[in-house]
Amino acid sequence: MQQINLYQEEFRTPKDPLSAVLIGQVVAGSLAVIIVVAAVAGLIGWGAAAEVREIKGEAADLTEQSRLLAGELRARDQGASFAKSVQLAERKLASSETIRVFLGQLQRKDNEGFSIIMKDLARTTQTGLRLTTIELASGGASIGLAGEAMTSDLVPRFVKGLKKSESGLAGKAFSSRISQNESEIYQFELTALSSEN
Repeated sequence: MQQINLYQEEFRTPKDPLSAVLIGQVVAGSLAVIIVVAAVAGLIGWGAAAEVREIKGEAADLTEQSRLLAGELRARDQGASFAKSVQLAERKLASSETIRVFLGQLQRKDNEGFSIIMKDLARTTQTGLRLTTIELASGGASIGLAGEAMTSDLVPRFVKGLKKSESGLAGKAFSSRISQNESEIYQFELTALSSEN
């Protein structure tokens, strides 16, 4: 009988390369990688959330600045509108002062006949129209008027109103010249043509 030594190298069963220790090391390594990836993802998420908060804050600041600028623009528009109103009121005041000075000059005895014409001109005025020049010559036979109007239709209405005058203006026919300046205000000149008696 022959003996076989099973402990010799050639009869030993090879060791399994996937031993429990190796599997434990692989699992531990995998867990470490997962933990690192989760930590990095958490840090990235936290950073992104911080950026979103910062962007929201900046957006809120910009919205507030936009609201303030819009309010400031509205205030400037109102200021410009107010300045135009003041300018128009100053023009009206200057016009009325000119007429008052002229009427004061007409109180002299030699000009007494012009007072009724001035009263008729004062009664016929239209809102949005002002006279800047009044020329009376030859005892009222020759009349020239110039002024400004906000709209062009105010001039014919003014002339039509003169037809209802108590003075010699009622019988006058006027030639008119109307032009518009860069401020969109109509400037006009009226000249009495002849008597319609």
